Amino acid sequence: MMPDKHKSGSTLSLRLAHCTNWLLAMALTSCSSLTTPATDTVGNQTPTDMITAVEPNEVIAVEPNQEEFDANDQAVRSISISPDGKFLAAGGHDMTLRMWDMDTCKLLKVIELRYVGSEDKLRYSDVMSVAFSPDGKHLAAGIRDRTVRIWDLNPMFLLRVKESKKLDTSQGGIRAIAWSPDGNYLAAGGHEKLIRLWRMGESAHEVGTLTGHPDHFGYGVNSLAFEPRGHILLSGGSDGMVRLWDIHAMKQIKQFEAPDDVLGVAFSPDGKLVAAAASGHESSVLIWDLETGKLLHRFQVREDPWAVAFSPSGKLLASNGNGSSTILWDMATVKVKQELVEGDYAGGLRAVKFTPDGQFLVTGGGSQGTPHLWDVATGKLLKVFRQSGCMP
Repeated sequence: MMPDKHKSGSTLSLRLAHCTNWLLAMALTSCSSLTTPATDTVGNQTPTDMITAVEPNEVIAVEPNQEEFDANDQAVRSISISPDGKFLAAGGHDMTLRMWDMDTCKLLKVIELRYVGSEDKLRYSDVMSVAFSPDGKHLAAGIRDRTVRIWDLNPMFLLRVKESKKLDTSQGGIRAIAWSPDGNYLAAGGHEKLIRLWRMGESAHEVGTLTGHPDHFGYGVNSLAFEPRGHILLSGGSDGMVRLWDIHAMKQIKQFEAPDDVLGVAFSPDGKLVAAAASGHESSVLIWDLETGKLLHRFQVREDPWAVAFSPSGKLLASNGNGSSTILWDMATVKVKQELVEGDYAGGLRAVKFTPDGQFLVTGGGSQGTPHLWDVATGKLLKVFRQSGCMP
């Protein structure tokens, strides 16, 4: 776990003020809890569209100005691609949420998650997971401060990104989030070892919790995915179990056992297969038949896998983890088709996603693991999404 980043001497003057239009008051947050932008001790003005929490340790979303923004590349923990394939979002251990234009590679937006810690020092909270809604109108992020935050994206989102909802959990950071295919439900899981499910709409209504991953294992719930019809939710946990839940009956209906911690899970596009990244003594990528529960394939990998993703056609499965390469598995031959080598990144890779058309693959992770875009057919590296623009 990376330590909290802080800026020595930075403090926040907490003053009550009116609600702004740019960032709406979130659920469970009243207008009286918002303050106007503050000036820090070194005289730098904080952003004019900033909201500051009155209570210590309450995390706020801030768009940093150019003077205060740390221009280092992102340490990616999670990535998401908009349904139309135009935008890339990434959350990271550098405590930022970033959005790029997929075509131009232009960095469109940077949001930091801040709070006032001990001795009034300005500290930051990791963005553990990110996900665009199926209609592309919203972006959700799971934060280490135990909340899920949802931003409304509109045609002018280059100028306006408003945080519309903050969904609180009781304890533990949010390591995984997933939208149902129709966008009606949002699931979140993490350190508290259970899964919370919200009904989404004008407001978010928590419909219940799913319990089953034991609370004495590691990080709890590490990964979530909905099956294509949206009736079943898949979860992977540090208990070494892959669990399937009926979200309407709010109960577990099946479970598959893995040899180690399950850090990543995915459904095939037709909903017939379940894939899991099992990290530990027997590092492997596992594939089950959903209906029969039979283990169909077990791919041994050199480094602990963290993430898995099926291509939109279902013909390929991608996996990566504690290493510098992403493996593309051919589902017809059950053999390695490509190995995409990115370099020796400290901390390894943490995320992999196919673009909606299946032609490209985005990977990221580690302390220097800013997102990379690959051509699936050729295995060629096309772009690296940097703070300063595209490389190569």
